[in-house]
Amino acid sequence: MSLFSRQKHAKQKGTALLELALVWPLLSLVLLGVIDFGRIFYASIEVTNAAHAGVQYGARSLTLANDTAGMQTAATNDAVDTSGMTSSANYTCRCPGTPLTVSCGMALSACGPSSPYELYVTVTTQKSVTPMFPWPGIPNPIVVNSTATMRAK
Repeated sequence: MSLFSRQKHAKQKGTALLELALVWPLLSLVLLGVIDFGRIFYASIEVTNAAHAGVQYGARSLTLANDTAGMQTAATNDAVDTSGMTSSANYTCRCPGTPLTVSCGMALSACGPSSPYELYVTVTTQKSVTPMFPWPGIPNPIVVNSTATMRAK
C-alpha cells in the first residue's frame, strides 16, 4: 500500500462511527415508535377477540342470550394476556325485516304472532393503553374498544 492510500484509509475510519452517532437517536426513536405501535395493535387484537368470544357464548342458544354475566365472563376469560379490560353485554329483540329494536317482553305482540322476533346479543369490550413515551399528537392513554353483535339461535 502506498503512503497516500494509507493516509486516506486512516481518515475514513472515524467516519462510520460519526455517521452512526448522528443517526443513532433517529433509529432509537423509530424503534420505540414501533414497540409502542405494536403494543397498541396487540391490545386491539385482544379486545376484538374478547368481544367475539363473549358474543359467541351468548349466541349459542336463547337461554345463554339472557346470560349477560356469562357473556362478560367469556369475554374477560378470552383476554387473559391483557389486564384492565372491561366488558359489557346486552341483548335486544327485533322484528324480522326491520332494523328497529323492540322490548323483548313485548316482542311477541309488537312483531305479531305470524313473524317471531329475532334475539341479538351484543358485547362491547374496552381497554386503555398507555404508551411507553408521550408522543406529540397522540392521546395518552389510547382507548381501544370493540363491539360484536350476533343473532342468537
